Amino acid sequence: MRKKIFLLLRIVISFLLLFLLLKFVNLSQFIAILKKADKKILVVVVFLNLMIVPFISYRWQIILASQKFLIKLSELVRLTFIGMLFNNFLPTCAGGDVVKGYYLLKDSDKKIDLGASVLFDRIIGTISIIIMALIAAILFYRRLPLRAILFIFFLSVFIFSLILFLRNQKLAKRFSRFFRFYKYKTLDIQSKRIYERFHRYMHSQRMLTKSIGISFIAQIFSILMNYLVIISLGARIPLFMLFIYIPLIWVFALFPSINGLGIREGFYVYFFKGIIGKETAFALSILILGLIVLNGIIGGFIYLAMGGKVRVAEK
Repeated sequence: MRKKIFLLLRIVISFLLLFLLLKFVNLSQFIAILKKADKKILVVVVFLNLMIVPFISYRWQIILASQKFLIKLSELVRLTFIGMLFNNFLPTCAGGDVVKGYYLLKDSDKKIDLGASVLFDRIIGTISIIIMALIAAILFYRRLPLRAILFIFFLSVFIFSLILFLRNQKLAKRFSRFFRFYKYKTLDIQSKRIYERFHRYMHSQRMLTKSIGISFIAQIFSILMNYLVIISLGARIPLFMLFIYIPLIWVFALFPSINGLGIREGFYVYFFKGIIGKETAFALSILILGLIVLNGIIGGFIYLAMGGKVRVAEK
């Protein structure tokens, strides 16, 4: 019952925010901006969008390989697209990770190890986007509003605290009382096992270097994709600002909602309305939403044609 209430609440949050955004912008101007979008540039954007998937799948493959699990990249690409399909129906834009984990673990007896790889892949993605935003903020802090610097500062403190927690077992043990489920000893044991896998991942220097590097490439593609969409709408924005604001939007989209719907679009308008205008910012967010839906549609066709089962081999 509680899960249904939370799901209903997320749906309400998403559609309420979208409704408020539609009331906030001038709809006729917004539609006119969309109609004038440069279609040739948008074709390039679609291509860039599809290129990102193999990179984030390769990052996941690197994480799995560090623990001696061998899975073909093509199968992980397929599973990533399927996860993007279910992202559109499950809470937050990380909801598809549950589906990816389900198919990865389905016929394996190494459920903790494989499940931890899905969660750690998400952690690596989050760590890398915050690091990228922090670097950009340090380089261009004089040209940024105070609110952006504060957002990045607090997120950086959180992410570096998480890194310290995962790398330092003694520190984790000191704070373990906040994470133990005293009434549910099985959950307590499972959480300890998952932490142990994360701790092992955090000390695999080669894997961390490669996975964060691949993550940077995927995120640069994503930022260039946003930049090209802005150009297609006839607007201009300093590229460095996208290295600040897009990572922030990605992080905020993890808040309770349906695939970040409403929250993501709201922060696009919040951050960019003073630079390119609220109608153009909303048009940008809707086109990005269209790319997200496109990935989900591709995932749907893949799921219908091939299913989600993958073969896991061990070294």
